[in-house]
Amino acid sequence: MTSKPAGKGIALVGLRATTSGLYVEPPANHPIYTRIGMVAHQWSILEHYLDITIWHLLGTEHILGACLTAQIGGVHNRVAALKTLIAVRNLDTKFIGKLDEFATKCHDPQERRNRIVHDPWYLDLKTMTPAQWKSLPRKDLHFGMKHIDETYVTETLEMIPKCSARARELNEKIYDALQASLKKPGEPPPATHQQDHP
Repeated sequence: MTSKPAGKGIALVGLRATTSGLYVEPPANHPIYTRIGMVAHQWSILEHYLDITIWHLLGTEHILGACLTAQIGGVHNRVAALKTLIAVRNLDTKFIGKLDEFATKCHDPQERRNRIVHDPWYLDLKTMTPAQWKSLPRKDLHFGMKHIDETYVTETLEMIPKCSARARELNEKIYDALQASLKKPGEPPPATHQQDHP
């Protein structure tokens, strides 16, 4: 059986020469794109759970709540909004601690997701293995091409669903607490702009 020369049949799209070798953009049918897509998809599910929780706490139609959450980027900002809403709704402060814990546990998976999705991907023409161009990301001050081990993406795909499960659990518990608070007699309503301006 004759071996196929590395890079044969690969269109030299986005050819990039570096001190470590020659790199090209992966072809459209390369399996790495499926992996990148799964990372992006799974993270969007996580953020969707947080958005739904915000909509519940706003006490408005979901489509109106979406007008606001569509402008919020990332988990950190969503968690900040949730903590504020929980305080205004006079819900148990334990949720603020749980949200802080959630944000801490999701920090590393989110950084991985950002790098996998946003850093450009290439193929090493010599080894035909995937690599990414790194421009000094905060947690890895590397500049230049860096080979990405398959296990790195696999680990990330295992980490994100765990964060999503926590987001879903928080959503359910906060929703239940909100419904219980709305049934309490004499519970003061959240402050509104009308109360701010007599």
